Amino acid sequence: MTNRPFYGFLLLLLSVLAAASLWLEYVVQTQQPIGPWLPAAHTADYMVRHLKMTRTDVQGQKQYTLWADFAEHFPGDDTTDLTLPVLVAQDATQGTLTVRADRAFATSKAKQVNFMGHVVVVRDVHDKQGPITLTTSFLEAFPDQQVLYTPDPVLVVGKLIHLTAVGFTMNNRSQWLDLKHKVKAHYDVSR
Repeated sequence: MTNRPFYGFLLLLLSVLAAASLWLEYVVQTQQPIGPWLPAAHTADYMVRHLKMTRTDVQGQKQYTLWADFAEHFPGDDTTDLTLPVLVAQDATQGTLTVRADRAFATSKAKQVNFMGHVVVVRDVHDKQGPITLTTSFLEAFPDQQVLYTPDPVLVVGKLIHLTAVGFTMNNRSQWLDLKHKVKAHYDVSR
């Protein structure tokens, strides 16, 4: 009596398993990233509705507060994707800085927050010039340093000024605004 059919079945089974293993390896190795910071296997470990996060200094004084309508945290790179975020930094001497957007992406411990979509920044230092509003489509914020940056077009409107530019860097602590390119400004001294 011969066992050829049995050995043929085992050989066929091993061939199918080897082919499945090769196919699985191919699928895992060839997945492309979804975006510049989101790998294809980017899976959230938790989701939060109506998020409110406050950062304080070592003395317990509030540095800034970050709100979002919806947040997803990704453990692989410790990042957070935010929907309808609002960042508010308050300082007794520097006033209030508020950033709103359609979406944002925060790195680990919110060291950097990238705002996307319709981004509006309001800087209110409660002085005679009143609040200044900046509007753009993309903004990199570094909350601990109170620095904002964009390479995109920006519109700046205040009580006495109306200007457009392409790209800016703003330091809220030093009250410094650096406009990069194609700056056009109208300053109204009559008010």
